[in-house]
Amino acid sequence: MSSGNTGQKSYLFSFFPNGIGFLVLGGIFLCVALVFQVIPLDPYTINLTINGVRQPPTMETVSRFRNLFLLVFGLAGLISIILGALCVSYMTTRRKKALRLKEDGVQITAKATECVPSMLHTFKWWSLTWGIGISSCRGRSFAARRHRHLLRLHCSYKDTDGTTHQFKSDYLRRDPLKELAKRQVTVYRDRNDPDCYFVDVDGSTKR
Repeated sequence: MSSGNTGQKSYLFSFFPNGIGFLVLGGIFLCVALVFQVIPLDPYTINLTINGVRQPPTMETVSRFRNLFLLVFGLAGLISIILGALCVSYMTTRRKKALRLKEDGVQITAKATECVPSMLHTFKWWSLTWGIGISSCRGRSFAARRHRHLLRLHCSYKDTDGTTHQFKSDYLRRDPLKELAKRQVTVYRDRNDPDCYFVDVDGSTKR
């Protein structure tokens, strides 16, 4: 079993680009919302309709328009920033956890059983940007669809007392089973918490 797949792209899917994208998008929404609070607006150029009634061209209508614009774009920006922060935070936490378990955890060799599609899937925006979606893949062929479901490697390990432990890898961009020698994969477990572990797919694949 080799120590890694040097020179190849990691099997682990990175949510970091998505996080940065959401943060940038949220910043744009907030900037647009704030700009419309300060730029001069002519009441006669605003066509604001509330409950089917067109509002008169007054400064009060301009104020309502500004508030509505701030609400819509501000909320969209806030949601995007929260999603971006969650993606970046998840990646940071995952990296720290993997490093900690590799340094202080217990290393075991588990048997990879299968690689299954998760509910998270990727798709392309304008063939340039990778996005994230959630859907149920039950009863569907994920390989036949235009987008790709992220995968998770399932593996098991039987300890000395005969107890079998099941593990799941983090989200993967492709199936690593063909690259695993004898389907063996390294797992690092916390010494005090067996439920805290890291499946080292990249470190278990062939060069």
